[in-house]
Amino acid sequence: MLGLEVRQEEERLRFYDPATGSYLLSSDEEQQGRLREAAARRKAEAAQRQTEARLHDEAAARRQAEARIAALEALLRERGASDTPSR
Repeated sequence: MLGLEVRQEEERLRFYDPATGSYLLSSDEEQQGRLREAAARRKAEAAQRQTEARLHDEAAARRQAEARIAALEALLRERGASDTPSR
């Protein structure tokens, strides 16, 4: 009715689906798969947080550099104006 075959694999019986060419997962295999997926998700989320933190730090450093450049340009303009000879 389900189109499944029962096959012996080592010391246990497994359901095999000839339509997909694969065995159905046991409850233990499904649980292990869920645990692996959850661990992979946590790892990806941690990597995402690290990337976001790095981007935040880089943006802050860029703003600081731009502010320093602006201050130095202003200082150069001041010095350039004071260095012009008076007539």
